[in-house]
Amino acid sequence: MKEVTSFDKSNMKHVETQEKNTLPGADSIKAEAEHNEFKSGIENFKKESLKTADTVEKNTLPTKEVRKELKIFAVYHVMVIYFHFR
Repeated sequence: MKEVTSFDKSNMKHVETQEKNTLPGADSIKAEAEHNEFKSGIENFKKESLKTADTVEKNTLPTKEVRKELKIFAVYHVMVIYFHFR
């Protein structure tokens, strides 16, 4: 603390303060305006304008009967190949 109170200000040089206010460029302003318009479109979207939709779930898995037929078909082909090359 002693150094601070005994500091000699006369050795300091005078400096002019330059304040800089960098404004955004035209591209930045345009991009921000487009982003705000995009957000506004989402925030102000009217849900009432949507139509209702019915979801139909499709089961693409084979049924037990189809699996049984596929097994029989596979066994048949294995037997045909076996007896053909025997």
